Amino acid sequence: MTTLRYMRQEFKRLKWALWLVIFVFIALVFVDWGMGRSEGQQQGNYVATVGGEPISPMEYYRAYDNQREMYRQAYGERFNEDLIRQMNLSQGVLQELVRSKMLRAEAAASGVAIPQGDISQEIAGMKVFQKEDGSFVGYDLYKRVLTANNMTPAFFESQVEMDLLRKRYVQLLAESMAVSEGELREEYKKRNLTATVDYVYLPEATLQGQVAVSEAEARAHYDAHPAEFWQPEKRKINYLLVDQQKIKSTLQVSDTEIADYYDTHSEEFRGEREVHARHILIKTDTRTDAQAQTIVESVRARLARGEDFAALAGQFSEDPGSKDRGGDLGFFGTGQMVPEFENAAFSLPAGEVSDPIKTMYGYHLIQVVEQRPAGLKPLAEVAAVIRNKLLDEKAAQEVQGKGRRMERQIRDGGLASDEDLKKFAELDPSLTYNTTEFFGLADFIPGIGRVQEINNAIFAMQEGGLTPVMTITRGAMIGRLAAISPQGVAAFAAVKRDAETAVKRLKALDLAKTKMAAAAPQGLDAAAKALGLSVSRDQTVRYLSPIASLGGRKTLHEALFAAAPGAVVGPLEVQGGFALFQVKTVDRFDEALFQAKRTEIAASLRTALATQLMDVFLEAQKDKFDIRINNDFLRQFS
Repeated sequence: MTTLRYMRQEFKRLKWALWLVIFVFIALVFVDWGMGRSEGQQQGNYVATVGGEPISPMEYYRAYDNQREMYRQAYGERFNEDLIRQMNLSQGVLQELVRSKMLRAEAAASGVAIPQGDISQEIAGMKVFQKEDGSFVGYDLYKRVLTANNMTPAFFESQVEMDLLRKRYVQLLAESMAVSEGELREEYKKRNLTATVDYVYLPEATLQGQVAVSEAEARAHYDAHPAEFWQPEKRKINYLLVDQQKIKSTLQVSDTEIADYYDTHSEEFRGEREVHARHILIKTDTRTDAQAQTIVESVRARLARGEDFAALAGQFSEDPGSKDRGGDLGFFGTGQMVPEFENAAFSLPAGEVSDPIKTMYGYHLIQVVEQRPAGLKPLAEVAAVIRNKLLDEKAAQEVQGKGRRMERQIRDGGLASDEDLKKFAELDPSLTYNTTEFFGLADFIPGIGRVQEINNAIFAMQEGGLTPVMTITRGAMIGRLAAISPQGVAAFAAVKRDAETAVKRLKALDLAKTKMAAAAPQGLDAAAKALGLSVSRDQTVRYLSPIASLGGRKTLHEALFAAAPGAVVGPLEVQGGFALFQVKTVDRFDEALFQAKRTEIAASLRTALATQLMDVFLEAQKDKFDIRINNDFLRQFS
């Protein structure tokens, strides 16, 4: 197979596999590091410094763009800028770059280094860069795959080096780790012991309607368990919203503006070759190939007699996504369908129907509705998209302008009361006055979203204070801090319903235990019948692995693995209720096998402990490295 042919056939797989590799290398830890001192007033040609070692804008942009692209590919059509903001991607990328600088320094101090030859060997061993025979695809294809993913060999190789550095530093730490005899035996059990059980599960949630809770009982629970009702500081605001959608509905875009945008942004509207097709799918997952072929040939014969393709697709096609649309798949380009389907669709003239095409899904008959050549899409086809884009841009500009004017009026006029804000909303139909519920520093704010900059501003104010005008998904807002709920145990009146729910759950749990205990002596099947429940049969249980719907309490597993085959065990408390088990088979601890695997188990446990230790160690070393952040640079990503 030629290299070019290999690349054409395998490029999609290469691209996805490559992103999987990159994800492993730069998987981010989304935690609040509270990193070092802020350098908000100093622009500087750096994003941050770690012990005097700078992180350059180029490093940051490269890491940010590649991480963003990874998420774009992973989320597909669900990807949007709100998702990026919610993930706090800019901060996550910076945290990982800082961790990498710290790790590199610590590894170097410990004498850990990665020779270039080791990096090359690691890359050559990746399946994504291997031919079918296991040999390296060659530097040209390697570079082309990276370029197609907006990466340079230098950047990719730096990620490989960092991954190897992590592994070897962890290995160095692991050599000093000690694990106890008890830890080794527990790990052996997790890896080797299984049991087969039948069980009956009685959830407490199904019994809550059978119990009542008095206010006195709720109050007693509240008094006895104050920690359950402890709350962090919360705040609520009243705010004015400059609604972008309301403003957009009042704006217009002329045909001339649309044409001008089309002429000056023609590259946005150049498309690859596309085909508009319908298909009829006869699946092979529930029938033999011969049976599917018989059906597809009978449908093909009816098409040859002049019957309507869309009508037959609605009757026979087994593709749920297109069946109700007469098999219509719309326009699609290369790389969006499996190769056999794509090759047939792109080779057919408009109006013709293919021979039966076999794919992994079954047999297809394909009708091409229209072929669209590569090139500039006509203005008529993209005019609606341009109109909406220009309306959004105009509305965003109007929102920002109106927001700034509103803020000046409020501040210059000393209009800081809730009544003042309400009057603004009454005088302008594009404004809305809203009140939030209480929310915490890191909470999602209904109506506003999760924008940490807004939460930070609100939690930095005094009661009655005003935020600056801030941009949110719906437009722009200015908020007034209406009330502060201090941290501590919430007043009983505020959490009365929560206390009642807690007591109701406990009572229902006791009732579940009582009912199950009363039925248990009858045996599993009779108990299930008496309680109106079904028996889950032949469930495989791995030691300390969660059991579906039941959780993974250690006491539960210890009881099951201590039982003799055939024994009825329980009732045992499980996640959200009680369960009765009958043990059918159970593995016992094999001392000889444990001794044979002892060295292997100890090595993997030491590695796991070393990985955890490395994370804790880097966290503890932050102050030592004098981490300084250039917040002026980061604000462009907020």
